[in-house]
Amino acid sequence: MELARARFPAVRVLALGENLGFGAAYNRAIGAVECGQVALLNNDTAVQPGWLEALQAELERHPEAAAAGSKLLFMDRPAVVNHAGGQITALGAAYDVGWGTADDPNDDGSRECSAATAAAMLMRREAFLEAGGFDEAYFAYFEDADLCWRFWLRGYTVRYAPRARALHAYGGSTGFGRASPFRIEHCQTNRLQNMAKNLEAGSLARLWPASMAYDAARLWRLTRSGRPAAARAYARGTATFTRRLPHVLEQRKRVQAGRRRSDAELRRLGVLAGLRETAAEWRRLSRLEGASGRA
Repeated sequence: MELARARFPAVRVLALGENLGFGAAYNRAIGAVECGQVALLNNDTAVQPGWLEALQAELERHPEAAAAGSKLLFMDRPAVVNHAGGQITALGAAYDVGWGTADDPNDDGSRECSAATAAAMLMRREAFLEAGGFDEAYFAYFEDADLCWRFWLRGYTVRYAPRARALHAYGGSTGFGRASPFRIEHCQTNRLQNMAKNLEAGSLARLWPASMAYDAARLWRLTRSGRPAAARAYARGTATFTRRLPHVLEQRKRVQAGRRRSDAELRRLGVLAGLRETAAEWRRLSRLEGASGRA
């Protein structure tokens, strides 16, 4: 903080005094500025030339979009894709499209996507505030998927702009990448919150048994692979969700009251991935993890 003040005296530093979590900190910052657009950028990223201009151009071309996201490449493997748009699943999780694939530096195919990563994203401030901002119960992970899901529910779209490129030191904040117990715990809590808040009642009733089956399979796999710390983190995540139910139900009322699109429409638009597509991606990531230990 002092370094920022010393090197960039024109920059306003918002000192929060404690770690409030990703979403709460951004809510404070975005609430403290007055501008049409706000850029979100992680401290473990390095943007490439033209990054911000590409995101601004995407929002200018698509006035119906609430946000535009970047292409992320691994910091230590800049020819490999970390994120080429996000895909929300019907079970409340989200995954990075194109994870682990070779980058095409000539790719200029901007498109709609379920979710943009908040690691490097540009949003319309008015749409952010209208949607209620980040849910501050999400300390870390999936808060961007939740926000983008709510954008779609309220009638906006979300865009992916591959010309906005950034390098990302994935897992740099928590260590161990996808295998981090911290990540596993918070992803589980927030996956369940996403389902409980954002799905219609009928969809929730139909998909909750599938969610329980997924939990059983995930716990079995973590235990069988000799990762007891990860299995315990997963169980803690479920317990935290249970304790947060009063908050989740209150948030659900607000989300559903502002709904302008049905779950059926979101499935038709490709915003919500079905169980088969989700399972196929889970298997692909599992194979990558087994092959490299880094997925």
